[in-house]
Amino acid sequence: MKITKSIASLVLSAVLLTSFSPLAKAEEQAQSKHNDNAQQTQQNNPNQQSYDNKKDIQTYVGGTYLTKKAIKSMLNNKGKLVGAVKNVTGNQKVADAVSKNFNYIDAELRPLLKLTEVPANSVADAVYRGLVEAGVKKGLAGQVKVAVKEGINLLV
Repeated sequence: MKITKSIASLVLSAVLLTSFSPLAKAEEQAQSKHNDNAQQTQQNNPNQQSYDNKKDIQTYVGGTYLTKKAIKSMLNNKGKLVGAVKNVTGNQKVADAVSKNFNYIDAELRPLLKLTEVPANSVADAVYRGLVEAGVKKGLAGQVKVAVKEGINLLV
């Protein structure tokens, strides 16, 4: 009786091992197919990436156009720039700094109009540089920079 139980348990374990072995093999095959698909996706990714880059370029070109329009608007409408800075910052001292030192801002913004690509951040940086060169405190110039950047981001 003990021998039959032992043989029966050996046969049962052999059956179980052989039945699980194909499952493990199938799982390995499924995982290798998944890895192959991931590699193919990575190989196709450069094409997708170039499409995404073209999409970004189109957005960036439109953004550059609007950014240049914003620069022209700032240069032609000093009063609107001062009013916008006052509204965004809520500080008359900052608005006065822009009004008094507009010539320095103008000198920094005009060269940007000649560039082919103008990100909004470079406009804000140019305004900041102009004010700092004029002798405005960096804290006030930073507030103007933030106001200009927010205004341009609303357009773009």
